[in-house]
Amino acid sequence: MTINIIYVLIYVVYINTSIRIRNKLSELQTNYTSTIKLAHKIELIPNKAQVEYFAKACGVSRFAYNWALANWNSQYKNWKEAEVEAKENGTINNLPKPNEYELRKQFNAIKKDQYPFVKEITKCAVQQGIKDLGTAFTRFFKKVSNYPQFHKKGRNDSFYLDNIVFKVVNQKIYIPKLGWVKMRENLRFHGKIMSATVSRIADKWFVSIQVDVPLEFLNIACESNNQDNSYCENQTVLNDSMVKDVNLKAVGIDLGIKTMATLSYDNKIEKIDAPKPLKRYLSKLKRLQRKLSRQGKCYTMEDYVDANGETRKIRKYSNNYMKTKTKLARLHAKIRNIRQDFLHKLTTRLVKEFDIICIEDLNVRGMMANHKLARAIMDLGLYEFRRQLIYKAQMCGKEVVIADRWYPSSKTCSHCGEKLKSLELSVREWECEHCHTVHDRDANAAINLRNYGLNHFNKIQTTCS
Repeated sequence: MTINIIYVLIYVVYINTSIRIRNKLSELQTNYTSTIKLAHKIELIPNKAQVEYFAKACGVSRFAYNWALANWNSQYKNWKEAEVEAKENGTINNLPKPNEYELRKQFNAIKKDQYPFVKEITKCAVQQGIKDLGTAFTRFFKKVSNYPQFHKKGRNDSFYLDNIVFKVVNQKIYIPKLGWVKMRENLRFHGKIMSATVSRIADKWFVSIQVDVPLEFLNIACESNNQDNSYCENQTVLNDSMVKDVNLKAVGIDLGIKTMATLSYDNKIEKIDAPKPLKRYLSKLKRLQRKLSRQGKCYTMEDYVDANGETRKIRKYSNNYMKTKTKLARLHAKIRNIRQDFLHKLTTRLVKEFDIICIEDLNVRGMMANHKLARAIMDLGLYEFRRQLIYKAQMCGKEVVIADRWYPSSKTCSHCGEKLKSLELSVREWECEHCHTVHDRDANAAINLRNYGLNHFNKIQTTCS
């Protein structure tokens, strides 16, 4: 009898513990889904000493990445040889495979004696450099990206800061072992600061601060007419309680090369042309590249001793070469800024005006394989357009519908639904054989995409109800 009572008590304790654990997990899941990570990129105003620190921190982060990659390659080679020998001899390979954690331990063990210069900057730069390599190998093993390559100086220079080592007050950011650095503007988002990344574009420095923003704050911002939150003004949040007869504004977007976007909404067709900044500044870009190539041939080689005591050769370029290189970098940054400005304005407008947005699932990588169209496609920024549209719609509670890649939006008659057997890319207008309606190729595709988005949303609402 006593044993049965003990069993019952144990069972009751087990049930109560399980319920508490389940409730805790549910609470954590709710908290996780109730926030969204946003990043605000702000230009910095550093002095000469701070610029030197930034350059050194970028160099240390790049050095740690390259060091880890070199050791990863050598350790994997040794492991592979030991694996082959173990199979031949019927033994077990005791050598471990290289990984990010072990490389970090190895670097921390030798950095004080062999690489004392890393102590001059924040430890986050070194840690993140090796961590980035681990992420690169993870993406490689998943066949998402190619095999990691060594980083070069002057390309994507940046370093990472953890939220425990820096702080932001008004228009200043505190960086360890450096002090306070001025920013062009205040941090726009309010929430828990997660991390920061300092990077260089041309000859300017920027900090990208990631903030974990509660969705409640975004919803409040969306309902208000605050100009600082212009993404979400006067929005209508889509939820499962909506039914099919709700008057929602939908738009179909057909993306192209000649015309960036063709919109179909409220029985209207609107065509939007992209600025195409690369095409506009291509001649100037080529001229600066030719000039840089000529000046780059006139350099001298100087000897220097590295941290291991080995004598190496370093290229010493002229001041005119460095000036031309800066001009070229500024021009590239200008082209990128024009493209980004256009995409941000377009996606913000679409999210503000429409509740359901339907676009095509374009195979951008496959389109880039056509060398005759690759430059024009790259100048549009189609993938960036899709990325911005999705995250802004998520912020404002709007619905983005991605049509199937094989959906025949261009060769399906939007009037009667008749489908053509084939439609060449060079054909911009065509007549339906069934109803004899003359269609503009892009306008017809936009209308079909709008109908596709509405049908898809109605199916979801029917399923939910």
